Parts: sequence; structure tokens; C-alpha cells
Amino acid sequence: MAVRAGTGGTVRIDGGGLTASTDQARATAPGATKVLLNGTQVPFTRDGALVYAAAV
Repeated sequence: MAVRAGTGGTVRIDGGGLTASTDQARATAPGATKVLLNGTQVPFTRDGALVYAAAV
């Protein structure tokens, strides 16, 4: 899994076998306003600076 925080608050999560979920995988991204999972925008939840948006 690769996680990259881009400009404008976009976080990109790329990797095989991942599905959109707000339960498991997390990334530190305090300025995130949008999350892309394998190029598709997905919903996410936040807990402080952590973003939850994908699961294996």
C-alpha cells in the first residue's frame, strides 16, 4: 500500500486488494479534505490527524 499526501488536501492511497472502508487502514494527514483510493474518491473519517479510508 502506498499513501501520499498531495496538494490541496488530497490523500492518495494505492494498492492491490484494498476496499473503501472507514474501519482499518489509517494515514496521518491533518490537512486532508479528499481521499482517493486507487484513483477513485472515497468517504473517510478523521480522528485528529489520522484519516481512515481503506481496508484489506
